[in-house]
Amino acid sequence: MPHVILRSSLTLQEIADSFEQRQFKNETITVRFIDLYLSQRRPSLVVDTYISEQPFAQRLMLEIYRRPDGDYLLRLLATGFPRATVGVHRAIGCLADWLCELDRQAGILRHNLREPNIASGDA
Repeated sequence: MPHVILRSSLTLQEIADSFEQRQFKNETITVRFIDLYLSQRRPSLVVDTYISEQPFAQRLMLEIYRRPDGDYLLRLLATGFPRATVGVHRAIGCLADWLCELDRQAGILRHNLREPNIASGDA
């Protein structure tokens, strides 16, 4: 499954407080972060995400999970049986880019994304 491991000094609450709806777009894929939810049971945030790419669209959940070592794992949740398409890879990359914008000291430790971001897109 597509994922990013990211190091950041931000807390989950700081990330949640900074959330605003965002849209990223290029000529073939649109990614929209609709809402963000703080888990009551585990150290994580869930991002309600819409992805439009040909030939279909998906509404799915991305997770920002705080690992015991303090790093963050950004990944696709299996809720609703989403497909791990190129658009999903880009959405996780956009999520990582957003977190790095919030914390200029943050850094991506590793990832397995085919399409890490939509750098030329509209925010």
